[in-house]
Amino acid sequence: NRIYSKQYRKENLEKLKEYDKIHHSTPQYKEKVRERRRIKARDKNFRERHAKQMREYRTKNSRKVKVQKMCSYYKLKFFVLQKYSKTTYPSCVCCGEKQIHFLTIDHIKGRTAEEKEFKKKYGVLPGGGRLYQKLKNENFPTGYQTLCFNCNSGKRDHGVCPHEIVKLLLLLNFH
Repeated sequence: NRIYSKQYRKENLEKLKEYDKIHHSTPQYKEKVRERRRIKARDKNFRERHAKQMREYRTKNSRKVKVQKMCSYYKLKFFVLQKYSKTTYPSCVCCGEKQIHFLTIDHIKGRTAEEKEFKKKYGVLPGGGRLYQKLKNENFPTGYQTLCFNCNSGKRDHGVCPHEIVKLLLLLNFH
C-alpha cells in the first residue's frame, strides 16, 4: 500500500499539486488550520509533548536524522560556496581546489563588527552552517569569497595567501 502511494504520487504529481493549490486556498481549509493552531495554543502541554515525541524520534532514528542533517548541511554549503566561486562548480578562487570538504567562506576584509559582537555575546563565531544560512538569508552579500582552508589560514596568519607569497618570491628571484 505504501509503495503504491509513493508510485501514485510520483506519476500524478502535477495533478496532486493542482489539487493542493485549490484545496488549500478554500476558506474551509484555512479555518480548519486556524482552529488547529488555536487548539495547540490552548493546550498547555503541547510543546512538552511535542518536544518529547521529537526527542524519542531522534533517539530511535538517530542514524537517519544524522544523515539527513549532514545531507542538508552539504547541500547548503555547496550552494553558498558555488555563489561565491568564480566558476560554476565551487572552487578556491586562489588555487582552484575543488574538494568540497576543503573549501570554506572567507571574509575578504575580515570579520564584520556584527560577527565580533556575536562572539562577545555567545563565545563562538558564526561559522559553518550558521554562516552559510546567514549568507543565504541575506541574499549573498558582497565581501565574501570561496577559499580552501590552506589559503584561508595563510591569509589569516600572514595577511596574504601562501600561493601569492610563492608567486612574489618567484617574481623577485627571476627578474
